Amino acid sequence: MFGRKKEELAIPREDKKETVLAGNDTFEGILKAEGTVKIYGTLTGQVEAPVGTVMVGKEARVEANINAQDAGIMGIVMGNITASGRVEIFTGAEVHGDIVAPPSAVRIDLGATFDGRILVKSGEMESEVSLFEM
Repeated sequence: MFGRKKEELAIPREDKKETVLAGNDTFEGILKAEGTVKIYGTLTGQVEAPVGTVMVGKEARVEANINAQDAGIMGIVMGNITASGRVEIFTGAEVHGDIVAPPSAVRIDLGATFDGRILVKSGEMESEVSLFEM
């Protein structure tokens, strides 16, 4: 039908789930996603992507707690970040809040601003780590 071969319709395709908040867009509320979340605009509220990656672009401003598998921050985040995987804060980024992540899963580049605590979560145990002990 519509010029497609029947066998093409039977081939399962991998769905890539991606949510994008563009540069001039604003979102207020709870954003829940199953895949990758890319934020280039302004978001206020909460971001829930427990099996996905949250990426905050250079010009983005996020005033929310972030819960994700992985998080990559290039813009400004004012809120806590909880990750079951890794958290990366790149040069020029600002994070004002606590980070909860597994041991050895947090990377903060030179030139990034971090104002908060790093809490290492291993299973059900959680302990605070000083930046000087890393």
